[in-house]
Amino acid sequence: MFRTFIKSKKIRNWIESVSEKGLDRSKLTTRIKIGLLLIALSFVIGWGGPAVMAVIAVWTKSLKTGLIGGSALYIFSWVVWGAGMLLTGKANYDFGRYFLAKYLKKKFFTRTG
Repeated sequence: MFRTFIKSKKIRNWIESVSEKGLDRSKLTTRIKIGLLLIALSFVIGWGGPAVMAVIAVWTKSLKTGLIGGSALYIFSWVVWGAGMLLTGKANYDFGRYFLAKYLKKKFFTRTG
């Protein structure tokens, strides 16, 4: 069913128009680069922070430190992610749409072999 949806004429036209248009790399301003950096950093904080706090909690034998610190870092990672999304704005949508169209084109419309 998904393949039928993807191969429908309307979706195929959308994939072709978006992937052929390409990316305007001149729109990749410093603000957008900082936003993308913050989004990537939020994943490091969100996954690595609680893991580090768990190690610290075991090392200091303080469960409270691990629970509170890990939770605080996880919540902080969402704040950093939100700030990154605000900074990237519409460019985030445009880049995401472009890469989705390129992926779908490669996966469903290019022949290998």
